[in-house]
Amino acid sequence: MRPYDVFLSFTWSDTAEVNALENALRAAGLRVFRDRGIDRFDGVTEKLVSALAESKVLLAYYSRRFPDRYACQWELTSAFLAAQRSGDPRRRVLVVNPEPDGNHIAPVELADAAYFGRPRTEQDLARIADRVAEMVRAADTPLGAVRSTAPLLPRLLRPRRFVGRYRELWAVHSALHARDLPATTPRTSAALAVVRGAAGLGKTSLAEQYAFLFRDAFPGGVRWLDLFGTDDPAGALTRFHAHLRVIAADLGADVGDRSPEEVRDLVARHIEAARKPQLWVIDDVPPDLPAAVLDELVMPTSYVRTVLTTRSGHPGWPAPVVDLGGLTEDEGTALYTEIAGSADPVELAAVRRLVERCGGHPIVLTSVSTALRDRRSASGIAGALDAVTGTAADVLRQAAITRAPVRRHRGEPVGELVRHALRTHLGVDGPVLVRDTTANRLINAVRAIIGHGHPSRYP
Repeated sequence: MRPYDVFLSFTWSDTAEVNALENALRAAGLRVFRDRGIDRFDGVTEKLVSALAESKVLLAYYSRRFPDRYACQWELTSAFLAAQRSGDPRRRVLVVNPEPDGNHIAPVELADAAYFGRPRTEQDLARIADRVAEMVRAADTPLGAVRSTAPLLPRLLRPRRFVGRYRELWAVHSALHARDLPATTPRTSAALAVVRGAAGLGKTSLAEQYAFLFRDAFPGGVRWLDLFGTDDPAGALTRFHAHLRVIAADLGADVGDRSPEEVRDLVARHIEAARKPQLWVIDDVPPDLPAAVLDELVMPTSYVRTVLTTRSGHPGWPAPVVDLGGLTEDEGTALYTEIAGSADPVELAAVRRLVERCGGHPIVLTSVSTALRDRRSASGIAGALDAVTGTAADVLRQAAITRAPVRRHRGEPVGELVRHALRTHLGVDGPVLVRDTTANRLINAVRAIIGHGHPSRYP
């Protein structure tokens, strides 16, 4: 079967307008894929994955409702990243924007592009079809034919459980690249994004996912600088400069007894000489650091794009901030389906109710989903999901992690459910004494959520 020429991406509420657009594309001799069974709450299916990989161009009918549909965001992100591996993604992704402005469009490259407005006449439709036909003729291969060759950090190769967060991923990407496209975005002095959110919401996971998905935009590679365990300006800078010495050695630079400031400048000069953009993730930045310290964390070179993750603060620092909240209902159901291996409509309806009650907190959803996956023989899965009541803090408080062995308590179905899952995550049956960084992050996140004060690192 020959590839599709164009993949039509749209929301269920824009079907009437898309029908006319599809007719114009077909009249231009283009082979069109569109999901005719589209539903308001549909997720990503194998049919969509296959059709997008076989298509040469994605045409997005980008109404204000478009960013709210999970499948639309997956389609756009997948097509953009595939097109990016072939060069300029705007040669493979085209937007029709029926709205009076483009404030809802992401990423920044598409907002900056000359998108089409709402087609009101047959001539408008024909112009769109002609432009798509030009893009198809210029595309040698379908979107799924080009694979990534970008280098990967070992931490990005490990298995990860991550769903959605497309809005936040695009916000990070747009912040890092806004400087390149100043026509439609405010000009910034540094390519920088701050990912901010409470404990356990997935700031590190979001940064990892961005580094993994968008790695082709950074041919110079990705570097990860972890400030975990520092809680003051001096400690943060000491850890940062220790990372810089390691990076300098990796670049083949002789730092000798140079000062931290000299090492920083030396690393920047080496990066400038290589002329390849890099992504630096500075993870677990202590909250409320002075602006002067934060400035020190940003390398003085245009070839480094920086993502900082932190819990709070920095209102006076001139950097774009991506505030991380809980998962949406669509993301929560996708996470449950992936972990529990079930797409039963009754269960998914119960999951959506759970997402709303716990504010979409990833730890609660992951823990509950894992526990139910391990108890697939039990009956009444939907009832078990509905038994999980209260906020994220309420749920986790009933399953608080302590140094004592995890005990089972009758009459606490919620606590038992989550406790079982967290024990499974940590891989322990007795005292929670762990050295693994990931496990420590989970412990600290849970302790912070349930109000145990400042989280301390276990030995």
